[in-house]
Amino acid sequence: MKYELPGEIVARKLKEQREARLAQESNEDAPQPGRVVSATRVKSTKPPTKAVFELPGEALSRRKREAHEARLVSNPKVASYSENFRHPNLEANT
Repeated sequence: MKYELPGEIVARKLKEQREARLAQESNEDAPQPGRVVSATRVKSTKPPTKAVFELPGEALSRRKREAHEARLVSNPKVASYSENFRHPNLEANT
C-alpha cells in the first residue's frame, strides 16, 4: 500500500462520486412520468401586506416638519427670508 496525501484521497473520493452521479443521471435521461414541470406561475390573489409600524426617525421628522411649518405660518417674515435667501456658493453652481 502506498501513501496518499489527504488531498489526493479527497480528490479520488470526489471523482468516484461524480462518476457515480453521472452514470446514474445517464440512466435516468428518460423523462419520468412522476415529475411534472410547471411552465407558468400562478400569481397570488392575496393583497400585498402593508406596514403597520413606524420607524423611530419618521415620528421625529414629522414633528420637526410640523414645527417648521407652524413657524412659517406664524411668522411671515421668516417665510419670506427662507424663500428669498440664496447662498453665494449655490448661485455660482447654477
